[in-house]
Amino acid sequence: MSVTLHCDAGPGIGLGHVLRSAALGAEFVRTGRRARLRVPVGAAVGVPDRVRRVLPVEEEGIPAPATDIAVIDSYRPTMHTVDGKARLIALHDGDGPLPVAGFLVNAAATESDYASRTTASCRLLLGPRYASVDAAFAIRRAGALAARTSCEVRRVLVSFGGDDAANATGRSLDALEGRSVEIDVALGSGARHVRDIAARASARVRVHIDTPEMPALMADADIAVGAAGSTAWERCTLGLPTLIARLAANQNGVADMLVGAGAAADIRSVDAGFETRLAAAFDRVAGDRALLVSMAAQAAALCDGRGTKRIVLAAVGDETDRMGRRIRLRAVEAADAAWFLNLQSRPETRRYARNPAVPTPDEHRLWFARMLANAAHTLAVVECADVPAGFVRLDPTSAEEMRFEVSIAVDPAFHGKGVGSTALRLTRACARDAVLEAEVHEDNRASRALFAGCGYRPTGPGRLESRPT
Repeated sequence: MSVTLHCDAGPGIGLGHVLRSAALGAEFVRTGRRARLRVPVGAAVGVPDRVRRVLPVEEEGIPAPATDIAVIDSYRPTMHTVDGKARLIALHDGDGPLPVAGFLVNAAATESDYASRTTASCRLLLGPRYASVDAAFAIRRAGALAARTSCEVRRVLVSFGGDDAANATGRSLDALEGRSVEIDVALGSGARHVRDIAARASARVRVHIDTPEMPALMADADIAVGAAGSTAWERCTLGLPTLIARLAANQNGVADMLVGAGAAADIRSVDAGFETRLAAAFDRVAGDRALLVSMAAQAAALCDGRGTKRIVLAAVGDETDRMGRRIRLRAVEAADAAWFLNLQSRPETRRYARNPAVPTPDEHRLWFARMLANAAHTLAVVECADVPAGFVRLDPTSAEEMRFEVSIAVDPAFHGKGVGSTALRLTRACARDAVLEAEVHEDNRASRALFAGCGYRPTGPGRLESRPT
Protein backbone atom coordinates (compact mmCIF):
# COMPACT_ATOMS: atom_id res chain seq x y z
CA MET A 1 0.00 0.00 0.00
CA SER A 2 1.17 3.52 -0.69
CA VAL A 3 0.11 7.05 -1.63
CA THR A 4 -0.88 7.57 -5.27
CA LEU A 5 -1.13 11.07 -6.71
CA HIS A 6 -3.25 11.36 -9.88
CA CYS A 7 -2.77 14.61 -11.77
CA ASP A 8 -3.45 16.32 -15.07
CA ALA A 9 -0.54 16.89 -17.43
CA GLY A 10 0.16 17.29 -21.12
CA PRO A 11 -0.05 19.90 -23.87
CA GLY A 12 -2.27 22.85 -23.03
CA ILE A 13 -2.34 21.97 -19.32
CA GLY A 14 1.21 22.82 -18.31
CA LEU A 15 3.13 21.57 -15.29
CA GLY A 16 1.20 23.21 -12.46
CA HIS A 17 -0.70 20.08 -11.44
CA VAL A 18 2.42 17.93 -11.71
CA LEU A 19 4.59 20.21 -9.61
CA ARG A 20 2.12 20.77 -6.79
CA SER A 21 1.22 17.07 -6.68
CA ALA A 22 4.92 16.19 -6.67
CA ALA A 23 5.53 18.63 -3.80
CA LEU A 24 2.83 16.88 -1.77
CA GLY A 25 4.12 13.45 -2.76
CA ALA A 26 7.63 14.39 -1.65
CA GLU A 27 6.27 15.38 1.76
CA PHE A 28 4.57 12.00 2.13
CA VAL A 29 7.95 10.40 1.37
CA ARG A 30 9.70 12.62 3.93
CA THR A 31 7.25 11.47 6.61
CA GLY A 32 7.75 7.78 5.89
CA ARG A 33 5.33 6.85 3.11
CA ARG A 34 5.95 5.38 -0.32
CA ALA A 35 4.35 7.51 -3.04
CA ARG A 36 3.94 7.51 -6.81
CA LEU A 37 2.71 9.99 -9.41
CA ARG A 38 0.23 8.95 -12.12
CA VAL A 39 -0.43 11.07 -15.21
CA PRO A 40 -2.60 10.64 -18.33
CA VAL A 41 -1.42 8.29 -21.07
CA GLY A 42 1.35 9.89 -23.10
CA ALA A 43 2.08 12.63 -20.53
CA ALA A 44 4.89 10.93 -18.59
CA VAL A 45 7.51 12.09 -21.08
CA GLY A 46 6.86 15.70 -20.10
CA VAL A 47 7.40 15.20 -16.35
CA PRO A 48 10.63 16.98 -15.30
CA ASP A 49 13.62 14.97 -14.12
CA ARG A 50 13.56 16.78 -10.76
CA VAL A 51 10.17 15.15 -10.11
CA ARG A 52 11.33 11.72 -11.25
CA ARG A 53 14.25 11.84 -8.83
CA VAL A 54 11.75 11.95 -5.95
CA LEU A 55 8.73 9.94 -7.17
CA PRO A 56 8.13 7.05 -9.56
CA VAL A 57 6.03 8.28 -12.50
CA GLU A 58 3.37 6.03 -14.09
CA GLU A 59 0.74 6.51 -16.77
CA GLU A 60 -2.94 5.81 -16.22
CA GLY A 61 -2.85 3.11 -18.90
CA ILE A 62 -1.06 0.61 -16.65
CA PRO A 63 -3.03 -1.22 -13.91
CA ALA A 64 -3.82 0.98 -10.93
CA PRO A 65 -1.88 0.03 -7.80
CA ALA A 66 -3.45 -0.75 -4.45
CA THR A 67 -3.21 2.36 -2.31
CA ASP A 68 -4.54 3.64 0.98
CA ILE A 69 -4.38 7.37 0.15
CA ALA A 70 -5.24 8.76 -3.28
CA VAL A 71 -4.68 12.39 -4.25
CA ILE A 72 -6.64 13.81 -7.20
CA ASP A 73 -5.32 17.00 -8.82
CA SER A 74 -7.34 17.21 -12.01
CA TYR A 75 -10.00 19.15 -13.89
CA ARG A 76 -11.35 15.75 -14.96
CA PRO A 77 -11.30 13.56 -11.85
CA THR A 78 -13.32 10.77 -13.44
CA MET A 79 -10.60 10.10 -16.03
CA HIS A 80 -8.27 8.80 -13.34
CA THR A 81 -8.52 5.21 -12.12
CA VAL A 82 -8.57 5.50 -8.33
CA ASP A 83 -8.51 2.71 -5.78
CA GLY A 84 -12.04 2.74 -4.39
CA LYS A 85 -10.81 1.77 -0.91
CA ALA A 86 -8.38 4.68 -0.65
CA ARG A 87 -8.83 7.77 1.50
CA LEU A 88 -9.26 10.55 -1.05
CA ILE A 89 -7.64 14.00 -1.02
CA ALA A 90 -8.76 16.42 -3.74
CA LEU A 91 -6.57 19.35 -4.78
CA HIS A 92 -9.18 21.65 -6.25
CA ASP A 93 -9.11 25.00 -8.06
CA GLY A 94 -12.73 25.94 -7.42
CA ASP A 95 -14.01 25.13 -10.92
CA GLY A 96 -15.07 21.81 -12.36
CA PRO A 97 -16.59 18.74 -10.71
CA LEU A 98 -15.95 17.89 -7.09
CA PRO A 99 -14.87 14.33 -6.34
CA VAL A 100 -16.40 12.79 -3.24
CA ALA A 101 -13.34 13.33 -1.07
CA GLY A 102 -12.46 12.98 2.58
CA PHE A 103 -10.26 16.08 2.30
CA LEU A 104 -10.58 18.99 -0.11
CA VAL A 105 -7.63 21.38 -0.52
CA ASN A 106 -7.86 24.79 -2.19
CA ALA A 107 -5.24 27.41 -1.37
CA ALA A 108 -7.28 30.26 -2.89
CA ALA A 109 -10.66 29.54 -1.29
CA THR A 110 -12.65 30.07 1.88
CA GLU A 111 -15.43 27.97 3.38
CA SER A 112 -18.08 30.17 1.78
CA ASP A 113 -16.77 29.12 -1.64
CA TYR A 114 -17.82 25.54 -0.88
CA ALA A 115 -21.08 26.17 0.98
CA SER A 116 -23.54 23.37 0.16
CA ARG A 117 -21.07 21.84 -2.33
CA THR A 118 -19.40 19.25 -0.10
CA THR A 119 -20.60 16.57 2.28
CA ALA A 120 -20.43 16.89 6.04
CA SER A 121 -17.74 14.19 6.12
CA CYS A 122 -15.41 16.21 3.87
CA ARG A 123 -12.77 18.15 5.77
CA LEU A 124 -11.91 21.45 4.07
CA LEU A 125 -8.26 22.53 4.04
CA LEU A 126 -8.54 26.02 2.59
CA GLY A 127 -6.40 29.11 2.18
CA PRO A 128 -2.72 29.78 1.40
CA ARG A 129 -1.51 27.95 4.50
CA TYR A 130 -2.41 24.75 2.62
CA ALA A 131 -0.68 25.71 -0.64
CA SER A 132 1.33 22.76 -1.96
CA VAL A 133 4.82 24.24 -2.31
CA ASP A 134 8.04 22.29 -2.78
CA ALA A 135 10.12 22.22 0.40
CA ALA A 136 13.09 23.74 -1.45
CA PHE A 137 11.31 27.10 -1.33
CA ALA A 138 10.64 26.95 2.42
CA ILE A 139 14.31 26.12 3.01
CA ARG A 140 15.33 29.40 1.34
CA ARG A 141 12.61 31.47 2.99
CA ALA A 142 14.57 33.00 5.89
CA GLY A 143 17.46 34.14 3.71
CA ALA A 144 15.19 35.49 0.99
CA LEU A 145 13.06 37.50 3.43
CA ALA A 146 16.15 38.98 5.08
CA ALA A 147 17.32 40.24 1.68
CA ARG A 148 14.02 41.93 0.83
CA THR A 149 14.74 44.95 3.04
CA SER A 150 17.02 46.61 0.46
CA CYS A 151 14.30 46.57 -2.23
CA GLU A 152 16.38 48.00 -5.04
CA VAL A 153 15.16 46.41 -8.25
CA ARG A 154 18.15 45.01 -10.10
CA ARG A 155 16.93 41.51 -11.05
CA VAL A 156 13.56 40.57 -12.52
CA LEU A 157 12.23 37.04 -12.88
CA VAL A 158 9.83 36.39 -15.77
CA SER A 159 8.06 33.03 -15.64
CA PHE A 160 4.67 31.96 -16.98
CA GLY A 161 4.75 28.22 -16.45
CA GLY A 162 5.55 25.29 -18.67
CA ASP A 163 3.32 26.06 -21.69
CA ASP A 164 2.67 29.82 -22.01
CA ALA A 165 0.43 29.53 -25.07
CA ALA A 166 -0.17 33.30 -25.12
CA ASN A 167 3.58 34.03 -25.23
CA ALA A 168 3.27 36.24 -22.15
CA THR A 169 7.01 35.68 -21.67
CA GLY A 170 7.96 37.29 -24.98
CA ARG A 171 5.50 40.12 -24.52
CA SER A 172 6.87 40.77 -21.01
CA LEU A 173 10.38 41.09 -22.45
CA ASP A 174 9.00 43.61 -24.94
CA ALA A 175 7.38 45.60 -22.12
CA LEU A 176 10.60 45.66 -20.06
CA GLU A 177 12.77 46.71 -22.99
CA GLY A 178 15.03 49.65 -22.11
CA ARG A 179 14.85 49.13 -18.32
CA SER A 180 18.27 48.94 -16.66
CA VAL A 181 17.66 45.58 -14.98
CA GLU A 182 18.88 42.03 -15.43
CA ILE A 183 16.16 39.58 -16.41
CA ASP A 184 15.98 35.85 -15.70
CA VAL A 185 13.47 34.01 -17.88
CA ALA A 186 12.31 30.53 -16.81
CA LEU A 187 10.16 28.31 -19.00
CA GLY A 188 9.72 24.69 -19.93
CA SER A 189 11.17 22.96 -22.96
CA GLY A 190 7.60 22.19 -24.04
CA ALA A 191 6.58 25.86 -24.14
CA ARG A 192 5.18 26.81 -27.55
CA HIS A 193 7.50 29.77 -28.04
CA VAL A 194 10.61 28.33 -26.39
CA ARG A 195 12.83 28.72 -29.47
CA ASP A 196 11.90 32.37 -29.93
CA ILE A 197 12.53 33.09 -26.26
CA ALA A 198 15.86 31.24 -26.25
CA ALA A 199 16.96 33.37 -29.21
CA ARG A 200 16.49 36.51 -27.10
CA ALA A 201 19.17 35.53 -24.58
CA SER A 202 21.80 38.20 -24.06
CA ALA A 203 24.12 39.63 -21.44
CA ARG A 204 21.04 41.23 -19.85
CA VAL A 205 18.54 38.42 -20.44
CA ARG A 206 19.32 34.93 -19.13
CA VAL A 207 17.04 32.14 -20.35
CA HIS A 208 16.61 29.06 -18.15
CA ILE A 209 14.85 26.07 -19.73
CA ASP A 210 13.55 23.27 -17.48
CA THR A 211 15.63 24.71 -14.68
CA PRO A 212 15.79 22.91 -11.32
CA GLU A 213 16.95 26.19 -9.75
CA MET A 214 13.64 28.04 -9.45
CA PRO A 215 14.02 28.49 -5.66
CA ALA A 216 17.36 30.22 -6.20
CA LEU A 217 16.05 32.35 -9.08
CA MET A 218 13.11 33.51 -6.97
CA ALA A 219 15.27 34.16 -3.91
CA ASP A 220 17.69 36.27 -5.96
CA ALA A 221 15.02 38.24 -7.83
CA ASP A 222 13.76 41.60 -6.62
CA ILE A 223 10.46 41.46 -8.48
CA ALA A 224 8.66 38.85 -10.58
CA VAL A 225 6.39 38.92 -13.59
CA GLY A 226 4.24 35.81 -13.75
CA ALA A 227 0.90 34.09 -13.77
CA ALA A 228 -1.56 33.42 -10.96
CA GLY A 229 -1.01 29.66 -10.97
CA SER A 230 0.59 27.42 -8.36
CA THR A 231 3.92 29.25 -8.81
CA ALA A 232 2.30 32.28 -7.15
CA TRP A 233 2.53 30.50 -3.79
CA GLU A 234 6.21 29.75 -4.33
CA ARG A 235 6.83 33.47 -4.89
CA CYS A 236 4.88 34.31 -1.73
CA THR A 237 6.92 31.81 0.30
CA LEU A 238 10.03 33.78 -0.63
CA GLY A 239 8.36 37.19 -0.22
CA LEU A 240 8.79 38.05 -3.89
CA PRO A 241 6.62 41.00 -5.09
CA THR A 242 4.82 40.11 -8.30
CA LEU A 243 3.29 41.78 -11.31
CA ILE A 244 0.61 39.16 -11.79
CA ALA A 245 -1.24 38.13 -14.95
CA ARG A 246 -4.34 35.98 -15.33
CA LEU A 247 -3.85 33.35 -18.03
CA ALA A 248 -7.10 31.47 -17.38
CA ALA A 249 -10.36 31.93 -15.49
CA ASN A 250 -9.33 29.45 -12.80
CA GLN A 251 -6.45 31.79 -11.85
CA ASN A 252 -8.75 34.62 -10.82
CA GLY A 253 -9.09 33.40 -7.25
CA VAL A 254 -5.32 33.36 -6.66
CA ALA A 255 -4.84 36.71 -8.39
CA ASP A 256 -7.67 38.35 -6.42
CA MET A 257 -6.23 37.06 -3.14
CA LEU A 258 -2.70 38.32 -3.84
CA VAL A 259 -3.80 41.67 -5.20
CA GLY A 260 -6.29 42.14 -2.36
CA ALA A 261 -3.57 41.42 0.21
CA GLY A 262 -1.19 43.90 -1.37
CA ALA A 263 1.28 41.19 -2.40
CA ALA A 264 0.93 41.71 -6.16
CA ALA A 265 0.08 44.33 -8.75
CA ASP A 266 -2.63 43.27 -11.19
CA ILE A 267 -1.78 43.40 -14.90
CA ARG A 268 -4.87 41.37 -15.76
CA SER A 269 -5.14 39.29 -18.93
CA VAL A 270 -2.69 38.92 -21.81
CA ASP A 271 -4.65 41.08 -24.25
CA ALA A 272 -3.89 44.04 -26.52
CA GLY A 273 -3.04 46.32 -23.61
CA PHE A 274 -0.80 43.86 -21.77
CA GLU A 275 2.56 45.50 -22.54
CA THR A 276 1.34 48.98 -21.65
CA ARG A 277 -0.10 47.86 -18.29
CA LEU A 278 2.98 45.81 -17.44
CA ALA A 279 5.39 48.65 -18.22
CA ALA A 280 3.37 51.11 -16.16
CA ALA A 281 3.04 48.71 -13.21
CA PHE A 282 6.76 47.92 -13.29
CA ASP A 283 7.76 51.59 -13.28
CA ARG A 284 5.35 52.34 -10.44
CA VAL A 285 6.38 49.44 -8.21
CA ALA A 286 10.11 49.49 -8.96
CA GLY A 287 10.26 53.21 -8.24
CA ASP A 288 8.60 52.98 -4.81
CA ARG A 289 10.83 51.26 -2.23
CA ALA A 290 8.22 51.51 0.52
CA LEU A 291 5.71 49.78 -1.74
CA LEU A 292 8.20 47.00 -2.54
CA VAL A 293 8.89 46.41 1.15
CA SER A 294 5.16 46.27 1.85
CA MET A 295 4.48 43.89 -1.07
CA ALA A 296 7.28 41.56 0.07
CA ALA A 297 5.94 41.50 3.62
CA GLN A 298 2.36 40.87 2.51
CA ALA A 299 3.44 38.08 0.16
CA ALA A 300 5.43 36.35 2.90
CA ALA A 301 2.51 36.68 5.33
CA LEU A 302 0.16 34.89 2.93
CA CYS A 303 2.14 31.66 2.53
CA ASP A 304 5.02 30.16 4.52
CA GLY A 305 5.64 27.16 2.24
CA ARG A 306 4.67 24.57 4.86
CA GLY A 307 1.31 23.62 3.37
CA THR A 308 2.34 20.10 2.45
CA LYS A 309 3.21 19.31 6.06
CA ARG A 310 -0.23 20.51 7.14
CA ILE A 311 -1.96 18.40 4.48
CA VAL A 312 0.02 15.23 5.24
CA LEU A 313 -0.62 15.42 8.98
CA ALA A 314 -4.31 16.20 8.42
CA ALA A 315 -4.56 13.14 6.18
CA VAL A 316 -3.55 10.90 9.10
CA GLY A 317 -7.01 11.48 10.53
CA ASP A 318 -7.83 11.27 14.22
CA GLU A 319 -8.78 8.88 17.00
CA THR A 320 -11.05 9.14 20.01
CA ASP A 321 -9.65 8.49 23.47
CA ARG A 322 -11.49 6.56 26.18
CA MET A 323 -13.13 9.79 27.34
CA GLY A 324 -14.55 10.43 23.88
CA ARG A 325 -12.17 13.29 23.04
CA ARG A 326 -10.72 13.65 19.54
CA ILE A 327 -6.94 13.30 19.34
CA ARG A 328 -5.06 14.27 16.20
CA LEU A 329 -1.70 15.49 14.93
CA ARG A 330 -1.21 18.88 13.35
CA ALA A 331 1.81 20.69 12.01
CA VAL A 332 3.61 22.93 14.47
CA GLU A 333 3.05 26.65 13.89
CA ALA A 334 5.08 29.74 14.76
CA ALA A 335 2.41 30.64 17.33
CA ASP A 336 3.24 27.43 19.26
CA ALA A 337 6.69 28.68 20.34
CA ALA A 338 5.72 29.78 23.86
CA TRP A 339 3.71 26.61 24.49
CA PHE A 340 6.66 24.47 23.38
CA LEU A 341 9.05 26.32 25.69
CA ASN A 342 6.68 25.80 28.60
CA LEU A 343 6.44 22.06 27.94
CA GLN A 344 10.18 21.72 27.33
CA SER A 345 10.83 23.47 30.66
CA ARG A 346 8.69 21.13 32.76
CA PRO A 347 10.63 18.88 35.18
CA GLU A 348 8.70 15.85 33.91
CA THR A 349 9.91 16.57 30.35
CA ARG A 350 13.56 17.20 31.25
CA ARG A 351 13.97 14.34 33.74
CA TYR A 352 14.95 11.68 31.20
CA ALA A 353 15.91 13.93 28.27
CA ARG A 354 19.31 13.56 26.60
CA ASN A 355 20.04 17.08 27.74
CA PRO A 356 18.34 17.55 31.12
CA ALA A 357 19.11 21.29 31.22
CA VAL A 358 16.12 23.56 30.72
CA PRO A 359 16.62 25.57 27.51
CA THR A 360 16.96 29.33 27.82
CA PRO A 361 14.49 31.48 25.86
CA ASP A 362 17.22 32.35 23.32
CA GLU A 363 18.24 28.70 22.93
CA HIS A 364 14.62 27.72 22.43
CA ARG A 365 14.01 30.52 19.92
CA LEU A 366 16.93 29.35 17.75
CA TRP A 367 15.94 25.68 18.03
CA PHE A 368 12.32 26.42 17.20
CA ALA A 369 13.25 28.49 14.15
CA ARG A 370 15.48 25.67 12.89
CA MET A 371 12.69 23.14 13.29
CA LEU A 372 10.21 25.29 11.37
CA ALA A 373 12.70 25.69 8.52
CA ASN A 374 13.91 22.08 8.42
CA ALA A 375 11.91 20.19 5.81
CA ALA A 376 13.52 16.82 6.60
CA HIS A 377 12.17 16.69 10.15
CA THR A 378 8.53 16.46 11.19
CA LEU A 379 7.40 18.19 14.35
CA ALA A 380 3.71 17.76 15.15
CA VAL A 381 1.53 19.00 17.98
CA VAL A 382 -0.71 16.38 19.56
CA GLU A 383 -4.12 17.94 20.09
CA CYS A 384 -6.74 16.58 22.48
CA ALA A 385 -10.15 18.14 21.89
CA ASP A 386 -8.37 20.93 19.95
CA VAL A 387 -6.09 21.71 22.92
CA PRO A 388 -2.30 21.15 22.64
CA ALA A 389 -1.51 18.12 24.78
CA GLY A 390 1.99 17.14 23.64
CA PHE A 391 4.20 16.71 20.61
CA VAL A 392 5.83 14.03 18.51
CA ARG A 393 8.93 14.46 16.39
CA LEU A 394 10.31 12.35 13.54
CA ASP A 395 14.01 12.71 12.75
CA PRO A 396 15.43 10.78 9.74
CA THR A 397 18.32 8.50 10.72
CA SER A 398 19.16 6.87 7.38
CA ALA A 399 19.68 8.09 3.82
CA GLU A 400 19.28 4.58 2.39
CA GLU A 401 15.92 3.59 3.84
CA MET A 402 12.88 5.11 5.50
CA ARG A 403 14.03 5.09 9.11
CA PHE A 404 13.18 7.71 11.74
CA GLU A 405 13.78 8.31 15.41
CA VAL A 406 10.58 9.11 17.30
CA SER A 407 10.52 11.55 20.21
CA ILE A 408 7.40 12.25 22.24
CA ALA A 409 6.44 14.46 25.16
CA VAL A 410 3.00 14.78 26.73
CA ASP A 411 1.87 17.63 28.95
CA PRO A 412 1.66 16.30 32.53
CA ALA A 413 -1.96 17.48 32.67
CA PHE A 414 -2.76 14.76 30.10
CA HIS A 415 -0.73 11.93 31.63
CA GLY A 416 -2.58 8.67 32.20
CA LYS A 417 -5.37 9.49 29.76
CA GLY A 418 -4.19 7.54 26.71
CA VAL A 419 -2.92 10.61 24.86
CA GLY A 420 0.62 9.25 24.45
CA SER A 421 -0.41 5.85 23.10
CA THR A 422 -2.90 7.42 20.69
CA ALA A 423 -0.23 9.85 19.49
CA LEU A 424 2.17 6.96 18.80
CA ARG A 425 -0.50 5.09 16.84
CA LEU A 426 -1.18 8.19 14.75
CA THR A 427 2.56 8.60 14.21
CA ARG A 428 2.78 5.04 12.95
CA ALA A 429 -0.13 5.75 10.58
CA CYS A 430 1.69 8.84 9.34
CA ALA A 431 4.98 6.97 8.78
CA ARG A 432 3.31 3.77 7.69
CA ASP A 433 6.14 2.48 5.47
CA ALA A 434 9.06 3.45 7.74
CA VAL A 435 11.08 1.81 10.48
CA LEU A 436 10.59 3.82 13.67
CA GLU A 437 13.18 3.87 16.44
CA ALA A 438 13.12 5.26 19.95
CA GLU A 439 15.79 5.83 22.56
CA VAL A 440 14.37 5.59 26.07
CA HIS A 441 16.24 5.97 29.33
CA GLU A 442 16.48 2.66 31.18
CA ASP A 443 14.90 4.22 34.28
CA ASN A 444 11.96 5.71 32.36
CA ARG A 445 9.55 2.86 32.99
CA ALA A 446 6.44 4.77 31.93
CA SER A 447 7.90 5.63 28.53
CA ARG A 448 9.20 2.11 27.96
CA ALA A 449 5.77 0.72 28.74
CA LEU A 450 4.18 3.30 26.41
CA PHE A 451 6.34 2.26 23.44
CA ALA A 452 6.03 -1.44 24.22
CA GLY A 453 2.26 -1.13 24.32
CA CYS A 454 2.37 0.35 20.82
CA GLY A 455 4.33 -2.55 19.36
CA TYR A 456 7.92 -1.34 19.78
CA ARG A 457 10.42 -4.11 20.52
CA PRO A 458 13.86 -3.85 22.21
CA THR A 459 16.85 -3.82 19.85
CA GLY A 460 19.57 -2.96 22.37
CA PRO A 461 20.15 -1.13 25.65
CA GLY A 462 17.67 1.71 25.78
CA ARG A 463 16.65 1.19 22.13
CA LEU A 464 13.27 0.12 20.77
CA GLU A 465 12.00 -0.33 17.24
CA SER A 466 8.71 -0.58 15.34
CA ARG A 467 8.75 -2.05 11.84
CA PRO A 468 6.07 -1.53 9.17
CA THR A 469 3.50 -4.28 8.77
